[in-house]
Amino acid sequence: FCSGMAKNMTFRHIFGVGQVYSCHCAKTSCKVPRDVQRELERGDLARVKALADQVPCEVTDARFHPTRAIRAGHRYVEILSSSLGDNLSLMYVGYNSGPGLASRVYARAGKRRDLSIDEIEPHLAEVLRPQYGTQAESRARGLLRTHLPKLQRAYKQYYAEGLQLKAAGGLRAQFIPPSTKQLPAPTPTPKPGTTPQVSHPAHLPPR
Repeated sequence: FCSGMAKNMTFRHIFGVGQVYSCHCAKTSCKVPRDVQRELERGDLARVKALADQVPCEVTDARFHPTRAIRAGHRYVEILSSSLGDNLSLMYVGYNSGPGLASRVYARAGKRRDLSIDEIEPHLAEVLRPQYGTQAESRARGLLRTHLPKLQRAYKQYYAEGLQLKAAGGLRAQFIPPSTKQLPAPTPTPKPGTTPQVSHPAHLPPR
């Protein structure tokens, strides 16, 4: 989550008021070593604090809190699902390139819920053209033909590992088979000041 989105009313009750800081990446080069990225992705707050000098961000930022990040990621996927006809490929485009861009693609394609990747690709290229010019086709192809399959493979692995944990009695979460297009039933948005129930993240990892 960028700081602007995290401060938005939709996510403010999750991250908290005054607990998200503006990034300084515009002033400095944000090049976090890959091994440090892996440590941060594990969600161990003690490790995050220990690596503070290697990260050009405030590590007390609420976006580094694993539970809050999962809640926000789940809520974001619910929003994408409702606005993009529950089409996983379009939801991925929205998650990666922004919901506004994905909504324009969805509108250009007639707002059909069953759009295939082959049908999405030319519309995505046209929406990307003002920004990428002659590279729009390759950008669209890369998003849909290179990066999306990586995500699908990762989810299949995640699903298989989750089943193993569940079989061993170490996990109670309800897992969704990679072949299905249905998301879990939306959870009610909690009122400010209340503690929402943590549900399992849906098909996409937190941004």
